This record gives sequence, C-alpha cells and structure tokens, in this order.
Amino acid sequence: MSILPSLRQSTDPVKEQSYIDTPDFDYALWLKSWPTIGQAPEKVGPIAVIGAGISGLTASYELAKAGYIVHLYEATERVGGRLYSKHVPQDTSPTLVELGAMRFPPTEFLLDHYMQTMLDQKIEDLPDFPDPGVNNTYVCYKNNPPQVWKKSDSAFPQGFGTVFDGWGALIKDGITAQGGTVQVLPAPETIQKELQDAFAYRKYANCEKLGVSSDTAREAWQQWIYYFENMSFGDAVYQIFVQGGPDGSWDIPGGSRWTLEDVTRFAELGIGSGGFGPLYPIGFLEVVRLVVNGLETSQKKFAPGIQKLALKIASEFTAFNPNNRIFIKAPVFSVKKTSEGNFKLDVGTPHGELAAETEPPVYDRVIVATTTRSMELSMDITRFFQTQDGNPLVLLPEISEGIKDVEVIASNKIAARIPKFWKDDPNAVRTLLTDTAVKQVYTIDYGDPDYAICFISYAWVADAVKQQAMKDTGYIPNNLPEKLRVYESLLNILRTEMGPDVAKWAEKLVPVGGDYENNVEFIFWQNEPFYYGAFKLALPGQDEYLRSMIFDYQKGNPENNTIDTGVYLAGDCLDWNSGWIEGALRAALNAACAVVSSTGGKLLPVAGKTPMTINPNTYTYFPTPQDWENAGPSSGTPEISQPQ
Repeated sequence: MSILPSLRQSTDPVKEQSYIDTPDFDYALWLKSWPTIGQAPEKVGPIAVIGAGISGLTASYELAKAGYIVHLYEATERVGGRLYSKHVPQDTSPTLVELGAMRFPPTEFLLDHYMQTMLDQKIEDLPDFPDPGVNNTYVCYKNNPPQVWKKSDSAFPQGFGTVFDGWGALIKDGITAQGGTVQVLPAPETIQKELQDAFAYRKYANCEKLGVSSDTAREAWQQWIYYFENMSFGDAVYQIFVQGGPDGSWDIPGGSRWTLEDVTRFAELGIGSGGFGPLYPIGFLEVVRLVVNGLETSQKKFAPGIQKLALKIASEFTAFNPNNRIFIKAPVFSVKKTSEGNFKLDVGTPHGELAAETEPPVYDRVIVATTTRSMELSMDITRFFQTQDGNPLVLLPEISEGIKDVEVIASNKIAARIPKFWKDDPNAVRTLLTDTAVKQVYTIDYGDPDYAICFISYAWVADAVKQQAMKDTGYIPNNLPEKLRVYESLLNILRTEMGPDVAKWAEKLVPVGGDYENNVEFIFWQNEPFYYGAFKLALPGQDEYLRSMIFDYQKGNPENNTIDTGVYLAGDCLDWNSGWIEGALRAALNAACAVVSSTGGKLLPVAGKTPMTINPNTYTYFPTPQDWENAGPSSGTPEISQPQ
C-alpha cells in the first residue's frame, strides 16, 4: 500500500542495491544464496506465528523450510493481510480490486525473488501502473477550467513547472549553496547510485570488504538525518523551497523560490502525481528514504492479483509437513509465558483442528506479525507491568513504548467495476487529479475485454477520515445501502464541482448496470478489526523508537548481552519501508532468523553475514549537540560526485 506513486520512470534495466538504513547487508542476495535460511536444531518445539499477512506467511514458510513445525494463527477469515485482491462481481471474474498493495516497483528485490520462485513472474516484466499522465488525465485545480494532460505531450500539467523542476532538482542535485559550488547535502539519486555500486562490489567480489561506496552512502545519509530527523515533510518543503535553508544560504532547487501558490499546488496535486498534503505531518525522511531506495520508480501492476502470491506461499508452507497448520478465524488475545519458559496463547473462537485439541499447544517461540495497532489493542503484549497473576512481560518496555507511539495511518480504497469506456477510444480521459475530496481517480484494465476497475478513491490520513465521514452526512440518504452511499458520495463531487466536461465523464464511472451491491468494493483500513490502521508512517523524531523496534529481533542472538523474551515482531510496521511489501518481507526474515538463532539452530551466512549481524547502530537517529559538533553539518559533508 504505497504512499508514493511513480515519481521517476526508467526504461533502463533495474540495478540491484542495498537499502539505505541497512547499507551493508543485502537481504535478497543473502536469501538467494542458500536453499534455506538455516537449519533447526534436532530437538525444538513448535513455533507460533500470529498474523497470516505476507510477513507472517513468509516467516512461517522460511521456518518450515528450515525444519521447524509452525502453527500460524489468523484472526480473520482469509490469509494475505493487506495483499487483498477482491474479484468482482464474483470470485471467478477477471476484474479485481486491489484493496491493499497494488503498486510494485522492481526495486522490491525480496518481493521479486518470491514472485519468481512462487509465480514464475519477474516484476520488471510487468506492465506499468497507469499513473496520472500515462493516459489522458483531467487536472482540476481550484476554479481553473479542467485541463487534459498526458506525459507524452508535457512532463507536467500546465502551471506545475516550478514544483516539478524544484522537486526533480532536489532528487538529482541534492541541496547546494553559493550557486552550486558547495554541496550541503548529497543528492538522493547520488546516494542511490552509491548503494548500487556497493551491492555490485559485494556481489561480484564475494567478500566482506564494503568498498568506498557503502561508506560514502552511509555518511551521506547520516547528514540527511542530522538536518531533517526532527522535521516534518511540510516543514522541509518550506525550508528547502521557500526559505532556502535555516539561514537562507541554500540554493533553491530548480532555481525558482516557491510561492504560497506553489506550496499549495504541491500539497494538492504534487508534481502531477497526486497531492502530498496529507503527508505533510509525517517525518520528511520517510519520503526521502523511499526515493533513495528507488521505491517510487517505475511501479508496476500485477493483473492476476497480488493475493495470489500470499495463497501460494500458504500452500507451500503447509505442504512441507502435515503438522504445519494455518488456523483461520482464530484471533490471539494474549501471549503468556509459562514457568518453564514456553508460551501459551489465548485464542478466541478456535477453528477446525484447533478446536479439537484436548490440551492447548505449548510453543518454544512466538512471532507476532500484525500491525502495531493490533499488537497494542488486540493482544495483551504491550503492558509495562506484569499481571496480578504473575504473567511476565513478553516485550521490553522500550519496545512497547515504540509500538504505542509510532504513527499508524488511516487509508481508504473505494472502487467499482465499470464498462471499459475507452475500449474503442484510445484518447479517452482515464484518470483525474483534483483538489476536492475525491483527490484522484484511476481506471485500471485487468484484462477483461469489456469491463475494468475504477478507483474513485485511494486516500490517506486526513483525506481518508474525511471520505469515511462523507457517506453519513445525509447528502446521500442514510437509508440507502452502504456501498451506494460510499461510492455516490464521491461520484457526486465529480458531477457538481468540476464543470460540465467532468460531470459528463463521471457518468462513465457508474458501476456496471447501476448494480452497486455487486460491483462496488471499499475498505477503511482504520475500521478493520485486527488491523485498526493501514501502516506505519513515523512522525518527526520517531526514528529512534523505530530503530529499537526493528532491531528487537536481535535479542535472539545468544551472543548479545540482551534479555531474550522469546517473542519476536514482524509485519511491515517493523521496517523502515512500511507500506511496501518489501518491508514486510524483511521483517519476516528478521523474526525467522531470531527463532533459528535463539533455539540453537544454524543460520546460513553470506560472507559471514546474516540479519543477526546487521549493526543496529549504523546511524545516530537522535543526535545530541556533541554529535552535531563531532560529525554534523558544521564539520562538513562527505565529498560525493554528482551523477553524470
């Protein structure tokens, strides 16, 4: 469930790279180097995994391959989590609504590995996602007449040149001063290239030496942290493009200082990509790291539906051993540690084989692979004190604090099956950007000759809350079916607020045959039981909490002088790149490695490295004045050559 569309498009073959927050370890290279992540010890009890989203499924699958017996618990009636492909109007229909993840950049290297091994599909070979401007797009801004825009005619909509050039210059050139003669902060594209070079060096040299590139990328990212760790996206936009740095000495990227109108355009419609305004409160580094990691480049769509991957992993997991089980509709309400050091789960409404158990299973280790909101609200695992009956803590207090505090955002998706009105008209308008409550409209072709999907909403944060409220305002009578009220509340904005051309176009978006009940699907993730939100987006200054949460799995290393509670966390909220499948997969591998290591199993390294050896203190995310004096911007920045 990506927060950024394709902001960069490349026709070049994708280059493998490390990710910036773990620059010295390549997850996909490690995973592909062995048939399994490790080997279970001869004697070990079963492992419990809570949450059958892609993270829980992958952790279960990898542990099963390593020789463990795993019981996977899922609170809802389906596996996949936010890999949720809903076929409409029925399960056999080719048209589908991706209610969760639907954009897949080729730089999701772990996802690409599982797509190739499970589905024989390479991400790079998939069709491009139909972003604004790929097809003819209505751009509706304020009271200006709607313009029809296509990227093949112009890189940006009329009036958006300043913000397009400014954002592009920031990514390509970084932050400079004195007319470009002083490099204040290295360009994100340059840091990405250094990560690509470092990966190539490690892959082909096959040795532990990092090479200059990885060190340089690390130093460069630390400089970005020093400047922007405690700054929101909105504050950074003002400081970079309006103020010109904290003291006004920076060059304005793109050469033109932004006006209030430019800042508003960027907030409402981005660079012709969809507005960034809802993301203004989040930490600026959340956005920059996605650029450095290449996740907003050349995103693809997967016509069969991404939930197919989750179902395939589930099938492979249970095939390893008949004792591996998936319990559906089995919510876990607490994890209790026994006096022997094992674990028992408090499971509600047990299903199938679990209901027939005469004695509740006892587990050697537990992985919790849910949203952090669910960890806090659904399971009794984030307490700061043990219970009156003596049930000890299963997470350290600082980890529980992070789970409670790090932001999890709201997100909506509202879509309908519609006639393929562009079937005989390749020049038809298929996408819309607007500063109204609708925000953006996509039409997506999944291969049906006559029908397609219209996403009339994909919104986050405040926009998601606003849209959720609209169905109950009374504008659409409250006695009508909910699906009709949800969809029509947005469709009526297109009919009434953007002029006659858009109003006429809106009638093409009515569900097939006017059948809202069978052709409309929507989800408000913040309302979904056992989710209570979409994914993590850290606020300014929360990266230190996040670092502690992400690397908590390393307590499973017996060589670390830390308390190992035996409960490990996964899910995409436990990664720097939350909202992307890649983040969920990295967290899954971390937790699985913790189980292998803590139970006395053997992890298989590459060049002596596994996820257990990653340095959790690669960066200082909460710099002190002494850090600033010793290594901050006042001491200069590393010299990095600009991309050619």
